[in-house]
Amino acid sequence: MADFQHSLAFEPDNREVLLDTAEVYRQLERPKRALATLAVLEETYGPNQVPAEVLALEGLAQESLGRRHDALESYRAAVAKGDAPPQAATRLAALEAEAVPLLLR
Repeated sequence: MADFQHSLAFEPDNREVLLDTAEVYRQLERPKRALATLAVLEETYGPNQVPAEVLALEGLAQESLGRRHDALESYRAAVAKGDAPPQAATRLAALEAEAVPLLLR
Protein backbone atom coordinates (compact mmCIF):
# COMPACT_ATOMS: atom_id res chain seq x y z
CA MET A 1 0.00 0.00 0.00
CA ALA A 2 2.84 2.37 0.83
CA ASP A 3 4.27 1.88 -2.67
CA PHE A 4 0.96 2.88 -4.25
CA GLN A 5 0.70 5.96 -2.05
CA HIS A 6 4.29 6.88 -2.85
CA SER A 7 3.59 6.56 -6.58
CA LEU A 8 0.48 8.71 -6.28
CA ALA A 9 2.47 11.41 -4.50
CA PHE A 10 4.51 11.84 -7.69
CA GLU A 11 1.75 11.09 -10.21
CA PRO A 12 -1.64 11.77 -8.59
CA ASP A 13 -3.51 11.21 -11.88
CA ASN A 14 -1.85 7.90 -12.76
CA ARG A 15 -4.87 5.83 -13.74
CA GLU A 16 -3.18 2.46 -13.39
CA VAL A 17 -1.93 3.20 -9.89
CA LEU A 18 -5.31 4.63 -8.85
CA LEU A 19 -7.11 1.52 -10.11
CA ASP A 20 -4.64 -0.81 -8.40
CA THR A 21 -4.89 1.19 -5.18
CA ALA A 22 -8.69 1.02 -5.22
CA GLU A 23 -8.56 -2.75 -5.76
CA VAL A 24 -6.14 -3.19 -2.85
CA TYR A 25 -8.39 -1.13 -0.59
CA ARG A 26 -11.35 -3.28 -1.61
CA GLN A 27 -9.43 -6.48 -0.92
CA LEU A 28 -8.41 -5.10 2.47
CA GLU A 29 -12.12 -4.60 3.19
CA ARG A 30 -11.85 -0.83 3.11
CA PRO A 31 -14.61 -0.08 0.60
CA LYS A 32 -14.99 3.59 1.56
CA ARG A 33 -11.32 4.18 0.74
CA ALA A 34 -11.77 2.20 -2.47
CA LEU A 35 -14.71 4.40 -3.48
CA ALA A 36 -12.80 7.58 -2.64
CA THR A 37 -9.90 6.42 -4.80
CA LEU A 38 -12.27 5.45 -7.61
CA ALA A 39 -13.87 8.91 -7.45
CA VAL A 40 -10.44 10.47 -8.05
CA LEU A 41 -9.83 8.01 -10.89
CA GLU A 42 -13.20 8.75 -12.51
CA GLU A 43 -12.37 12.46 -12.54
CA THR A 44 -9.47 11.72 -14.91
CA TYR A 45 -11.95 10.61 -17.59
CA GLY A 46 -14.34 12.67 -19.65
CA PRO A 47 -18.12 12.38 -19.39
CA ASN A 48 -19.30 8.83 -20.10
CA GLN A 49 -15.70 7.68 -20.64
CA VAL A 50 -15.17 5.77 -17.39
CA PRO A 51 -14.11 2.22 -18.31
CA ALA A 52 -16.30 -0.76 -17.46
CA GLU A 53 -13.59 -2.19 -15.21
CA VAL A 54 -13.70 0.92 -13.02
CA LEU A 55 -17.50 0.87 -12.85
CA ALA A 56 -17.50 -2.82 -11.93
CA LEU A 57 -15.00 -2.24 -9.12
CA GLU A 58 -17.16 0.63 -7.92
CA GLY A 59 -20.13 -1.73 -7.83
CA LEU A 60 -18.22 -4.26 -5.74
CA ALA A 61 -17.22 -1.59 -3.22
CA GLN A 62 -20.76 -0.21 -3.03
CA GLU A 63 -22.19 -3.66 -2.57
CA SER A 64 -19.84 -4.40 0.32
CA LEU A 65 -21.18 -1.26 2.01
CA GLY A 66 -24.75 -2.48 1.57
CA ARG A 67 -25.52 0.12 -1.09
CA ARG A 68 -27.34 -2.32 -3.34
CA HIS A 69 -29.13 0.30 -5.45
CA ASP A 70 -25.88 2.15 -6.17
CA ALA A 71 -24.14 -1.15 -6.93
CA LEU A 72 -26.91 -2.07 -9.38
CA GLU A 73 -26.43 1.23 -11.20
CA SER A 74 -22.66 0.75 -11.39
CA TYR A 75 -22.97 -2.84 -12.64
CA ARG A 76 -25.58 -1.81 -15.22
CA ALA A 77 -23.33 0.97 -16.49
CA ALA A 78 -20.36 -1.41 -16.64
CA VAL A 79 -22.28 -4.10 -18.53
CA ALA A 80 -23.73 -1.50 -20.93
CA LYS A 81 -20.21 -0.60 -22.02
CA GLY A 82 -19.87 -4.11 -23.48
CA ASP A 83 -16.45 -4.98 -22.10
CA ALA A 84 -17.21 -5.40 -18.41
CA PRO A 85 -15.48 -8.07 -16.37
CA PRO A 86 -17.69 -11.20 -16.14
CA GLN A 87 -18.13 -10.61 -12.42
CA ALA A 88 -20.11 -7.43 -13.16
CA ALA A 89 -22.79 -9.32 -15.09
CA THR A 90 -22.86 -12.06 -12.45
CA ARG A 91 -23.32 -9.60 -9.59
CA LEU A 92 -25.89 -7.61 -11.57
CA ALA A 93 -27.96 -10.74 -12.16
CA ALA A 94 -27.71 -11.74 -8.50
CA LEU A 95 -28.79 -8.33 -7.22
CA GLU A 96 -31.63 -8.12 -9.72
CA ALA A 97 -32.80 -11.59 -8.66
CA GLU A 98 -32.77 -10.47 -5.02
CA ALA A 99 -34.80 -7.38 -5.93
CA VAL A 100 -37.62 -9.24 -7.72
CA PRO A 101 -39.16 -10.82 -4.59
CA LEU A 102 -39.07 -7.42 -2.89
CA LEU A 103 -41.02 -5.89 -5.75
CA LEU A 104 -43.64 -8.63 -5.60
CA ARG A 105 -44.49 -7.99 -1.95
